[in-house]
Amino acid sequence: MVVSKNEKGIVNSVEFSDVIDKTQIPSSGPEFFEKYLEIEVNDEFRVVQHTSKRKELVHDHFDQYYKGIKVDGAGYNLHYRDGQLFFANGNYIKVDETRPTPSISLEEAKVLFLNYKGCLLYTSPSPRDLSTS
Repeated sequence: MVVSKNEKGIVNSVEFSDVIDKTQIPSSGPEFFEKYLEIEVNDEFRVVQHTSKRKELVHDHFDQYYKGIKVDGAGYNLHYRDGQLFFANGNYIKVDETRPTPSISLEEAKVLFLNYKGCLLYTSPSPRDLSTS
């Protein structure tokens, strides 16, 4: 088994190709996430549905969520051959230092988005504005 970790010590990939004791290989995504990523109670990985063209090879992609909020740039891929996990890779982000609550209001977000896109914010004229024209 070959395990690669990033600079923070978080697992980037695991290759199970040379594992002799097959009971050491996780049989599911949740088992892999708990054993190798040691996910926290507020972390969740949700499978992204897709269709596989080859029956003997299956690739499952999971997006990471923290307290129900999707973590941008985080996710994991599990690769199975003949029903057995042989490789896993991805990016798990430990969110413990990040506040998953909005730091700006919805209205502020709309204005910032429109400014970013170069759009003007259109508001209906008030009756007072119409009477002065």
